[in-house]
Amino acid sequence: MSQLYKGYRRIWNNDIRAWEYEHRVIYQKYLGRKLRFNEHIHHVNGDKTDNRLVNLILVSDVDHEKLHRNGSRRRKYYTCTFDGCNNTHHAKGLCKKHYAQATRGN
Repeated sequence: MSQLYKGYRRIWNNDIRAWEYEHRVIYQKYLGRKLRFNEHIHHVNGDKTDNRLVNLILVSDVDHEKLHRNGSRRRKYYTCTFDGCNNTHHAKGLCKKHYAQATRGN
């Protein structure tokens, strides 16, 4: 049994009674061990459902983040979408101040 979750294929593991990401299971079998906490499997061609071994590489968490930032070590910053606000932050949308005001109903 398999399903897609956030674009990744997951498979049911009866032994642990939980869903596991297929690309991680495939690479763990290839390595002959479990992945360490700081190891990630990267899809070379960007297709999260393409779990062929030739499309998967083992990278550290730091290198994985660099790959997704196109080699840049800096995070992307976004400007608050509230009119007249120039606060920057790491997510699209409202800054903390305006998000708090919107959720409180002020």
